[in-house]
Order: sequence, then structure tokens, then C-alpha cells
Amino acid sequence: MKTAKEILARSVILLCVSDRCAMEKIYWHPPLSTQQREQQRLAIWEWLNEKGYTDYITEKEKDFFLSKLWRGFSSPYVQNFQWQYEAIEPLLWTLGIVEKRSGYNRYVVTDFRPMLQIKQDSEDSSVFVNSTHIMEEVLDKCELRSEDEIRLYHKVAMLWCWRATQGKKPIFRKKSAKEIIIEIFGKEYEKPANIILRKSGEDNDFVVNNKSVSKLSYNEVARLCLIAKWRYHALEWMMVDKEWDKVKFKMTYLQFKS
Repeated sequence: MKTAKEILARSVILLCVSDRCAMEKIYWHPPLSTQQREQQRLAIWEWLNEKGYTDYITEKEKDFFLSKLWRGFSSPYVQNFQWQYEAIEPLLWTLGIVEKRSGYNRYVVTDFRPMLQIKQDSEDSSVFVNSTHIMEEVLDKCELRSEDEIRLYHKVAMLWCWRATQGKKPIFRKKSAKEIIIEIFGKEYEKPANIILRKSGEDNDFVVNNKSVSKLSYNEVARLCLIAKWRYHALEWMMVDKEWDKVKFKMTYLQFKS
């Protein structure tokens, strides 16, 4: 299992990745020129290096930080990085920094900077320039949750990921989700299944925005897949001895349908 330092580093890097994605936006209020956004892109990278986080960064992330702006925020390449913001909350939860985990109804929009002691001292500076953040001070305030808690949450996240990929399959209209889970994964997954179904308020299926997953639209299922994938990715990464980009698990990728 990953150490608290590795988990904190991954959380901070993903937060910085999201800000790097934002630099691809053309429309800002107040307006920012391409030159200003390029300066902020480089400032974020310099901050990561100064704070000792570049030792934990992947090659893909390094290339992204060091590449000039040109793709646009809505490009698939940039969006694939941006969706990873969903992974931050599970990471911070394991460190005891986040108390309550978000549901699967919508994307996480929480600003995690205050929790990580990352502040902007000047409106003219990059998001992270002159930050008061010091890795060791944040680590001193972390209380890593027990391995049993993390393993249970890992199972819950896995089941959400699995259910999202199953989408609208007819089997969920004929048999209860709990019954299917026990048949496929065994009795050890009964407890995480009960946690999910109890919160859903329904025995037959997982519920998102007051609707069974089997009754969601294709767009809604696709969004759930993105949310579930990256939350599970975070927990799976913590449990295995692999780099962030090397974590693999079977996932059915669903395309958005208009």
C-alpha cells in the first residue's frame, strides 16, 4: 500500500494538473493573454519542482506541464487529464483530510487548496506562487485511515465502477444488484454492496440522482463511468505497487450520445 507521502504527492500533482488544464481556456474573467497563461503554466511547474513534487510526477504529466498551450480545454487530450480531478477526494479521504466522501450523482467541484494549505498571495501571481504549502507540515496533520477502512472503500469504489460499466444491461431489471454481485464477486462483497444499496434506498439497483442506473440515459451512464473510473483508479493505485499511469483494470468505455 502507498505511503502517506506518496498519497499526498499524488493529490497535489492532480490538483496542479487541473490548473494546467485550465490554462488551455481562452476565455477568462478578467481576460488573460496567451503569454500570461504560459507564464502561469511555467510557474506551476516551477512550484512543483521547488516543493519536491516533481519526483512523483509521471512522464505524461511532465510532458503536459512542459508543453506549450495549443490544444484547447475541450480537446480529448486535455479532458482526459481534467477528469482525473475525481481521484483527488478519495486520496485525501485516506489521509483524513477529507471527512465525507461525495456521492456519485455529480462531478466533484470542491476546491481542495485550503485543505492542502495552498494559497494565492497575489492576484497577479500564479495559483501556487508564494504558497504557504510545505509538504512536511501537511503530512504532520494527516491521519492515515486504517487499512481495513481503505480496503472496504476500495471494494465500494470497485463496485461502483463495475456497475457503471454494466450500464443499462437488461439483467438488472430481472435480478437485484446485490444478488448479481454475490454471484460474481462472492460473499465478501456483500458488505460493500449493502453500504451502496442502503444509501441508494433501493435493493434492486444502484441509484444516481434518484434513478436506477439501468434507467439512466446513455449520457448519464457515460458521466457515471468517468466519475467511478477515476475514484476507483485512486484506490486501486493505493493498493498496488504500480505507478499512476500503469494501473490497469477492465473498463468498458461508453461514448456520449446526443
